[in-house]
Amino acid sequence: MIKSEFLRSLKSALRGIKRSERERYLSYYSELIDDKIEEGMSEEQSVASLGSIAAIVTDLTKDAEERGMLKNRLAPLTITLIIIGSPLWISLAAVIFSLLIALYAVLWSVLAAFAAVVLALLASVLAWVLYFIQNGFTATAMFVLGGSLVCGALGVLLIKPLIAAVKWTVKQSGSIITKLYNRIFKRKGEQQ
Repeated sequence: MIKSEFLRSLKSALRGIKRSERERYLSYYSELIDDKIEEGMSEEQSVASLGSIAAIVTDLTKDAEERGMLKNRLAPLTITLIIIGSPLWISLAAVIFSLLIALYAVLWSVLAAFAAVVLALLASVLAWVLYFIQNGFTATAMFVLGGSLVCGALGVLLIKPLIAAVKWTVKQSGSIITKLYNRIFKRKGEQQ
């Protein structure tokens, strides 16, 4: 067996070990073969001197297991329970997702209602102008003017908190969506 065949067979036999560790083992054995060739052995002799792939794999698997470098494999019972329980956990996941979407919609509805109140308070000044044009300068017009100025002032005071609430909601929404996307679609750490 030549070096490339040996390394290919070894790589295939080490599928249960994490990629970084597997690459480290392959690099070690590649260097070991190269060193033996430099010492004067033929490629076939240097590969044969390493022993059988089965013995090497047994030793490397034990080493990887001691260092926690084996890939996580689900037991058949765990897989069976996941499949049998899927109608329940898929339904629960759908309900939780629906509740989160509903809460998000309610949050934006509250902000929209708040914005409508602010606009209504600001529009009260316009209402006074229209009332004054229609009825002239009367005591009632002055009373409506006072009320509309108070409402307009409240509207102006509430613009800043409204803008801050919308900015906070957009920022938090983006942060939550990014975290969810990373948790679902991106692997943490190194790939296996």
